[in-house]
Amino acid sequence: MGASTARNAFQDADVAARMLTLGLPPIAGKWVFVDPTNGSDASSGLSPTTAKANIIAAHDACTTNVGDGIAVFGQNLASSPTYCTSYLSKPFDFSKNSITVFGVCAPTRMEQRARIEHKIAVTTSVAVVSNATAQTIVRADGGSFITDGWIVGSTGKYDSASSGNASRTFTLTAVTASTLTCTAADILTEASTTRTLTSYHAALFTVSGANNAFYNLHMTCTDTHALSLTCLKVTGVRNYFKNVHAAQGAASAATALTRSLWLSAGEANTFEDCTFGLDTVDRGNNATYDIYISGVVKRNRFINCETIGYASTGVAKLAVYLDGTVGGSPTRFHQCSFVCNNVTEMTAAFGANGSNDKVWCTGGTCHPGYAALGGGANVVFIHGPTASTAGVSGKLTAPAA
Repeated sequence: MGASTARNAFQDADVAARMLTLGLPPIAGKWVFVDPTNGSDASSGLSPTTAKANIIAAHDACTTNVGDGIAVFGQNLASSPTYCTSYLSKPFDFSKNSITVFGVCAPTRMEQRARIEHKIAVTTSVAVVSNATAQTIVRADGGSFITDGWIVGSTGKYDSASSGNASRTFTLTAVTASTLTCTAADILTEASTTRTLTSYHAALFTVSGANNAFYNLHMTCTDTHALSLTCLKVTGVRNYFKNVHAAQGAASAATALTRSLWLSAGEANTFEDCTFGLDTVDRGNNATYDIYISGVVKRNRFINCETIGYASTGVAKLAVYLDGTVGGSPTRFHQCSFVCNNVTEMTAAFGANGSNDKVWCTGGTCHPGYAALGGGANVVFIHGPTASTAGVSGKLTAPAA
């Protein structure tokens, strides 16, 4: 064995020992490490000392369908989230399959220190922005879009004062100092004038891949842009989430279509010991949702999960909203709690729109802070032995004496 081979073998053994110490689960492929404080996206990511700085770079370094893993460090100066957070400058689509993502930090039920969060919105206000051709935004003030923070994949919106492009949204396919190039049909040709462009995250973290596992992570989006409405969106199948806290924050407290989790046409996904929402933002009298379920959904399970929220006024805040869900196999909430920390009880934990399949609530599922489970005939509360799926809808009550 040559010196180089021996050294590599020693390094491999050292990494293996570190992984055992960290308690990482077994995987078939390689581990890619993320260290937001000390890492660099230019590094290989294949050891703790050559870690990537951001989870997007780690995802790019993984190979789909071979069983790779991503270890996200959260120990560094854990009292401050700045040092343990992958900040996303664009909406992130976790599109690969069979990847395990593990947060290396204390496994608290919420606000884990292995974090994923939006980057502060990029705002560019320039004296001259010219759309010389459709699909491009050109500046002539000597500033730099790159320095401002725009990157390929960023989504943004024109200010409402823009003439031809008033309030239009765009997604970037190329960025130079002077020019932003957008996807087709985003931007119209427009004369030079003063314009303001602002980035946003319609969905911070989307899981469109299959057979992935996520452990011990905190995802949060407190972007104040009106279009930043969703923290975690799941459209893929057979994904597993364990001890994950997803929270949509202050951005959309006063709007209805906010969701900490949006389960959109996803099938056979399992959420265990997860938390959705946060109780540090006042939702007021708005029908905001901690969990939003829409589209063709089948065989999804929530086990020992909870939603948390806060509303100082009104009764409109909801925990779960069913929006025309179909699929033929009920979504099940087992041993879950839907919590709203407020003085006045909200009307109902569940809301529904359109024709929905059954949702089964089983075990010790409860709803403190909500006057009723809600959801009408679509939500069935089954407590104890029963010969019918009709069940009993409403509060958990003590058995008759």
